[in-house]
Amino acid sequence: MKKRAILMRLLKAALALTMPMAWSIAMMAGAIFFTASLLADDAFVQAEELSFPYDLDNPVEIFKLPHELDEISGISYSGEDTLACIQDEGGIIYIFDLSQGEVVERYRFGKGRDYEDLAVVNESAYVLQSNGHIFQVMNFREKDPVVRKLKALPLSSKNNTEGLAFDHKSNSLLIVCKGFQELKGKHVDLSGENAVYEFDLKRRTLSVRLVYPALAGGSLFQPSAIAVHPISGHIYILSSVSRRLWIVDHKGKVIAERRLNRKMFKQPEGICFHPGGDLFISNESRGRGRARILRFKYQLKTIFPK
Repeated sequence: MKKRAILMRLLKAALALTMPMAWSIAMMAGAIFFTASLLADDAFVQAEELSFPYDLDNPVEIFKLPHELDEISGISYSGEDTLACIQDEGGIIYIFDLSQGEVVERYRFGKGRDYEDLAVVNESAYVLQSNGHIFQVMNFREKDPVVRKLKALPLSSKNNTEGLAFDHKSNSLLIVCKGFQELKGKHVDLSGENAVYEFDLKRRTLSVRLVYPALAGGSLFQPSAIAVHPISGHIYILSSVSRRLWIVDHKGKVIAERRLNRKMFKQPEGICFHPGGDLFISNESRGRGRARILRFKYQLKTIFPK
């Protein structure tokens, strides 16, 4: 913007100079050419920043899920080419083997509740309930896992917490709310924006990680899932209601977005990444056909500024 302002002043000065007409025209032509080249450079930079590292119209794999996962609400990469999955009403963690294309293990950890998402961290699985409660399922792959509820967080059913992800750099859980954004009993000035909350697993404290826009295309952006990219470190926020996927940087700026095809994404509720960068998005069946997990290849040629 500073370059443009300087160039505009040069153009005005050239027009005001009392010099031969030919010299004025030459000056103007030169300035216009230089301005055009800068605008072209700016357009290139903008296009580079807004390029998207996944072709969301062309999944490289489509996995159909059994009917017990019709209401799949969350997924997390669980190592050895498997995904841990959870569904709304059952206290069961399902292990989906990507190479076999089927559920190979089921681990019950609790009663049926409104479970919205999960995040696998080493031998533990953290499970998020819609009222903000988080359960740590320790050694979740064992027959009798130890389950403990994390200390009461200032979240409630009004928040309708839907997304949970692990950020290994900060050793914390990231949480997004589909409903009310403020914390219970605490004043948080969000200035009308949405928040990504961060629960530090060492200190056991909850704080605001970042804020990001609350509107998408003139309507509320209601997040349903969140994940941290294993290579770029950017935060991906999925909205089933808005049918959008946003890429957000560490300052909360939306650096790229994609609208999701309604036919392909019936009800996108879960998102996670393979360590190599491939993207997985899970979709509920919505009573029509089967729930599915879609896999999208990470396009390494796309580079985002960190």
